[in-house]
Amino acid sequence: MEKFAIFGNPIHHSKSPIIHKLFAKQIGLQIEYRKKLVFKNQLQKKIHQFFYSENGNGLNITTPLKGYAYKIVHKLTNRAKLCGSINVIKLKNKMLFGDNMDGIGLIMDLKKYLITQKKIIKILIIGAGNASRSAIVSLLQYPVKIILVNRTYDKSKKISYLFHKTKKIQSKRIEEVQKPEYDIIINATSSGMFGKVPKISPKIFDKFVFCYDMFYKYLENTPFIKLARKYGVLQHSDGIGMLVWQAAFSFKFWTGKMPNAKSILKEIREKNKRLFNP
Repeated sequence: MEKFAIFGNPIHHSKSPIIHKLFAKQIGLQIEYRKKLVFKNQLQKKIHQFFYSENGNGLNITTPLKGYAYKIVHKLTNRAKLCGSINVIKLKNKMLFGDNMDGIGLIMDLKKYLITQKKIIKILIIGAGNASRSAIVSLLQYPVKIILVNRTYDKSKKISYLFHKTKKIQSKRIEEVQKPEYDIIINATSSGMFGKVPKISPKIFDKFVFCYDMFYKYLENTPFIKLARKYGVLQHSDGIGMLVWQAAFSFKFWTGKMPNAKSILKEIREKNKRLFNP
């Protein structure tokens, strides 16, 4: 029996145990996967306890602990260094290794919208936290022009400066964004967790844009998707696909085995909505 867990605060809403147990069943692996409420001042102690005392095999880290966990592990992948945060940890040769699978999870879910005939894909990202930075790291592999906005302009400015040498990203004040000129709009804020929407002009929406919310709800659209639909958006998605894909890459990081994420995602979306009923 292999032991996995996810640490976060809040944590009651997490569907990671469901997803990872489906992966394990798919490949015939016996696992235990628990969700644990952990405060940031407990994080180092809890991580060490999980791996060194409880013989844990792998950890996921979720909001708001990803940046703190980044500073605790011994080794980081190049991707994690660019992200400045981690969401997955494993123990190897008595050392803690950290990586960030959020961006690659997003890319796998967005792939058909990124491989197009367009020379440049114009993307608006709302939010300047860890989720946003992780998304940017992976999106920059594509022919994109990213506009980054946040309610606090200085935060978006700092993130865009980190990647300014790519010449693919620019920060703007949120009130400057007033036109429907984007191919993709990504909500990377946590506003949906509180039943709210980011303070963005509805003028950015039209029937041609694809809207993506990195947050997800169970049996209904997120507040951001509801807002986008209200103003004419026809193509949209929540973050369940990203959640499943990042989980699949986490699973591979721990076990060396890549589950069939497509089939699990289909099962969750079409057949097992009750699994996600809170």
